[in-house]
Amino acid sequence: MSKIRRILRALHPRFGGELGPPIRRTLQCAENFVLLGPARYALLSMAPLRPGRPGIAKTRELPLIQRRVVELWQSNDYRWRELFAAADVMSEGATRKDVDGAVYYGSTSIVLTLGSRDAVYADKLVRALSKDPHVRLRAVRIACLEAQLRATGAIGRVHSEFRVKPHQGGACIDVDVHANVFSDLAHRPAKTKAPFVKLPKRKTPGTRR
Repeated sequence: MSKIRRILRALHPRFGGELGPPIRRTLQCAENFVLLGPARYALLSMAPLRPGRPGIAKTRELPLIQRRVVELWQSNDYRWRELFAAADVMSEGATRKDVDGAVYYGSTSIVLTLGSRDAVYADKLVRALSKDPHVRLRAVRIACLEAQLRATGAIGRVHSEFRVKPHQGGACIDVDVHANVFSDLAHRPAKTKAPFVKLPKRKTPGTRR
């Protein structure tokens, strides 16, 4: 490379100073061409330098106007209330001894059945139930109530998992819950209030009885 560099510096004074990255790459290509020969250099230059990465693509001008179609779903909370009021609820669970104490583990299944007027929404019901936060809140509340009824004491913070699956004529919501059980709260003595003592009124100067 030193010979080629001396020739380039002799041709133009620009190559007399420090060489930048583009010029260094040019010198490297020239040296490879001299050392490998035209045939081998052509084969090496045709091979991709970075395999597995996308190649060079031609840029296009941004369009003046772009269109995007968005699908929005809206449900009626009153209709959800009707479905949950007529739902079949099945629960199972028990309190077990764990490292941190007594823990309740249980599962609640809520079967929602569509009526004749809502049969057209059967194919969209599972997707609507899984995306609606109000449905999740109602289902978790039912599961927490079922857990409180089956636990041996007061339960603490409830951790839940929510799943929706299709069911004959509607959908089924499965809620798995677990929570710590505090059985000693029932035996804890109630707090007693301090007796009320009435203090005498203070006499202010300049007043008569």
